[in-house]
Amino acid sequence: ETLRRRLLSRPIRSMPLQSQIACVDALAFALRHRLQFLSLRGLRSNLEETVAIVDASDGQSGRLIDPKALAHYNRLRIVCTNFLCEVIDHEESRSPDLQAIRNRMIFIFFKSLANRHEEIYRV
Repeated sequence: ETLRRRLLSRPIRSMPLQSQIACVDALAFALRHRLQFLSLRGLRSNLEETVAIVDASDGQSGRLIDPKALAHYNRLRIVCTNFLCEVIDHEESRSPDLQAIRNRMIFIFFKSLANRHEEIYRV
């Protein structure tokens, strides 16, 4: 229960970048190993946030990004994509109330095939 509370206590994007990466990676680990304290319905806001993170393009803001920050940001997108892979594989993701998010995830997976960053493309 303590781990669940720590992972879900704050919106992902309100955390520092390194914490975002760690949080999403921990959520993916929990889903991969089918830990009982998580349900996809309880993760709805986290799912929407990770979809938004992966869906964002790096050139979207129109400003220059520090190369080190860009590397961390790409790592976050990779971890979020891995998390979404775990979600799409989860039986609960097929429920009708998560259908819209599932459709967006499938769209994002196809969109990532055209990504110019090889690390993101490989996921």
